[in-house]
Amino acid sequence: MVDFISELISCRHEDTHLPFYPEHIQGYTEQELDQIAEIYNLEIHGQFREFLLQMGRCSGGLLWGSVSMFRYSWNKEAYTDYQKVLDDEDEINKPNGWISAVENKLFPLTNENEGNQFAYLATALKNDYVWLWDDGQPEFEFSRTGSTLLEYLKWLVEYETKQARFGEKSVNFEQGKQYITGRLLN
Repeated sequence: MVDFISELISCRHEDTHLPFYPEHIQGYTEQELDQIAEIYNLEIHGQFREFLLQMGRCSGGLLWGSVSMFRYSWNKEAYTDYQKVLDDEDEINKPNGWISAVENKLFPLTNENEGNQFAYLATALKNDYVWLWDDGQPEFEFSRTGSTLLEYLKWLVEYETKQARFGEKSVNFEQGKQYITGRLLN
């Protein structure tokens, strides 16, 4: 079993200004994972399952709004048919190498680089690899990265906390919880 909390804590940059609230880290229950799987057409297993059980409900500040499910704009109704919407897009808008979102039960993991770069988990493939495509790069293919979910999240924590060394972000938990609270069942 992967200890996501310890692994991600070890990646936080020591001089970061991003607040961390370890006492608020909370995962979903097994019953809630069953509900999430049904609502979003997902197969929850491996690292994804462990991640959701350990810190899916609240990251405590280890992960912020760049992870889709912690973004304040996540809306259960909008994401319920998200896979179908992706598959129904015009062929011209799909990147090379696109795989069926419904068949592969894609879960939107992150949206970075001003909304141009998207990372997904293909949950039906029953592996832990992250898939990536860059909407701002027409020649970029939708492809499996060499990174597992844990490796990708470790990189994300390291990157975000390193970037946050320069700006003051004095946020208390009540102000910041909209960016670190999982919204999969809200």
